[in-house]
Amino acid sequence: MAALRLRTCDADKVHAPISRVLNGIKVLSTRKEGCIYKGSKEDIMYILGIDVSKNKLDCALIDNSNHAKFKFKVVSNSENGFNALIDWLSKHMKSAISEYNFVMEATGVSHEKCADWLFNAGSKVSVVNPAHIKYYGQSLGVRSKNDKKDSVVLARYGLTQNPISWEPEAPEIRIIKALASRLNAIEKDILREENRYEKSNINPCSDSVLESIKMILAVLNEEKINLQRLIDMPINQYAYLKHNYALLQTIPSVGPVVSRYMLIVIGSRTFKSASQCAAYIGLIPIQNESGIRNQESGIRNQEPASGEE
Repeated sequence: MAALRLRTCDADKVHAPISRVLNGIKVLSTRKEGCIYKGSKEDIMYILGIDVSKNKLDCALIDNSNHAKFKFKVVSNSENGFNALIDWLSKHMKSAISEYNFVMEATGVSHEKCADWLFNAGSKVSVVNPAHIKYYGQSLGVRSKNDKKDSVVLARYGLTQNPISWEPEAPEIRIIKALASRLNAIEKDILREENRYEKSNINPCSDSVLESIKMILAVLNEEKINLQRLIDMPINQYAYLKHNYALLQTIPSVGPVVSRYMLIVIGSRTFKSASQCAAYIGLIPIQNESGIRNQESGIRNQEPASGEE
């Protein structure tokens, strides 16, 4: 475990407290011995683009000797399909799985099982922002869209852009993330019931309806408290999470709720600098400069492009 020493930039100097805090964040690597990709770009011989859908994976393997040629394979999005893909690669290329770079888009949760399985098998996996793939495909002049063509675009992206390696979240971060998602849903349900209660109080309504709403609100508020307790347990259990949680709250206007979500973001994504992290969270203005026009377009969250400093 070490401090996450991140390079500062001009934007960080403007937001000095944010930069100082992010530079003090501690991280734990989730990679385990035997599951670590230790190669470099030169070690990767084959690039395979995977277009992920709920039930299947459309795969395009780029030919190492002729980048205009591809081999295609469709397998199910399941453990049987992953094994079938590796068997197909072993039969045709006769190379170790560590010699492949599997490139896929982040597609909600559909890609997670495949990415996690391939990572644990010892390969390099790159999970890319779909917006980057979309604009990269447009730059290639790709007009039509289907699963097979998308897998080709992903393979070409992996070949030319050398996307960063993906690694799974730490188990404790995954638990907090799932609990926080459930808590967010409960809070929305509470707001809906409160609005119904207010509306029922204004309009003529039977007492039984009001009692029903109050009963549901009581259950929801009790579950909200329970989820908050469950989220606090891993934060207090792991020293680095407890340290980060307290440190993030030293940022002006950042309290327990915001710092909780910042923990999830920092723990589940890879950032090369404090500026990337702050921009993703939405704490740094975005410049819009052209010729004599120079303005800041406001503060909003934005994921930096792959390889961007």
